[in-house]
Amino acid sequence: MEDASLLANRSCGFGVVIDVHGHNQHNFTMLGYNINENTLDASDSVIDAHSTSSILALKVTWGNALSSVVKGANSLGSILQSKNFNWNVVPSSDYPSPLDIPSVGTKYFQGDEIIDIHGSKKWWLY
Repeated sequence: MEDASLLANRSCGFGVVIDVHGHNQHNFTMLGYNINENTLDASDSVIDAHSTSSILALKVTWGNALSSVVKGANSLGSILQSKNFNWNVVPSSDYPSPLDIPSVGTKYFQGDEIIDIHGSKKWWLY
C-alpha cells in the first residue's frame, strides 16, 4: 500500500483509497470512507465538517462539499448504481445513510486501518 500511495501521488498528485464491502442482505455494497454511520445520517453540514474522511483529496480536487463527494449525484456510490451493476450502494444519492438499508441490524463498515493509514485525508503529506 505504501508503494501504491507513493506512485499515485507521484503520477497524479493524490490517490484515493476506499474500503468496499459486499453485504448479502438486500444485495448492498458499502463504501467505507472513514465516516461512521451516525455522521452519514446527519445533515450535510455535519458531513462537510468531517475532517478525517479518506477521500478529502477528492473534495479538494473537485471543489465540492464533502457531502456531495460522498453521497451526491456524482459520488462513486451513485455512479456504481447508475452503471447497471445491479448494486445497491451506501452511501449514494439513493442510499445516503446506512440507516436507509431496509434491514434491521445491518452493520455498516466505515473503513479500517488501511483507510486510516493510506486514505487521502493525509494527501498533503506526499
